[in-house]
Amino acid sequence: MIKNDNFSNHRYIFLIVIIMVGTFIIVSCQSNPEEVVSEEVLPEEIVSEEVSSEEVVTNFIDSINSKDGDSAITLLSDNINIDFGEQDSLSGKDDVQAWFTEMFGQNLKIEVQDTQENDGVVTMQTDVTWTGLSDWYVESLSGTTEAKLDSGLISEYHFRLDEKSRAALPILITSADDLTGVWQRAKAHPAIGKIFLQVFPDGTYRQATGSFERLESTPMVEGSFEFDQGRFIITHHNQLVDNYLWTCDDPAMVGEYNVSQLSNGNIKYEVVHEECRGREDNFASEYILLEP
Repeated sequence: MIKNDNFSNHRYIFLIVIIMVGTFIIVSCQSNPEEVVSEEVLPEEIVSEEVSSEEVVTNFIDSINSKDGDSAITLLSDNINIDFGEQDSLSGKDDVQAWFTEMFGQNLKIEVQDTQENDGVVTMQTDVTWTGLSDWYVESLSGTTEAKLDSGLISEYHFRLDEKSRAALPILITSADDLTGVWQRAKAHPAIGKIFLQVFPDGTYRQATGSFERLESTPMVEGSFEFDQGRFIITHHNQLVDNYLWTCDDPAMVGEYNVSQLSNGNIKYEVVHEECRGREDNFASEYILLEP
């Protein structure tokens, strides 16, 4: 009996050991996440999804519309090139950052109407607005935007105006003949009232205030000019009477102005450089043709 009891006890102990070992193996298998992750979860859940080209461009435009230049810059490659057709292009992040600073101050907004993506090239129909457009009597510009990406970053961004928007933009004057005639400034000067300008085919000009008849009788300023690639360059001026227009008598003090024709037919003079009158660069005056 004692022998049989000892045998039974050993048998029970052996079974308990087998159960404990089996339980340990099962628990060990269930609590080893590294093997499961490496074989099953890692490829499906840990690897992040690649952002599409369309999403990158959309994020870029959203950053511009929210005036978040820092976020927008991170989506551009170091060799980014942005151009707007007839306008000067931007090359490199420094140029783009400076452009952001200028255009954010004019409330630049880009509205996307339609988007297509093909082989990494994103094409969009867009409407663009900023406050400076009002100077051209234009509410918005429409056209096609094309963005190309390199290694997930925008490397090229091109905007092309449609025909309607192109026709609404100012046209750079290319001949002094287009300036010949009697012109009146569209807005009267707050201190001296109406201002008149007469440009002659021989490269001379006169200015007067009050009425255009004074261009003949009592002009305030007369002088000569050259015209070069859309730029009106005063080469000599003679101040005939003391007036508010000119702050010095030195005939060598000249001014340079870009001249363009607006969609309404008026002529716009924009200051490039002006020593004698002290006005800031980009100051602009609009003139209406009275007599050709």
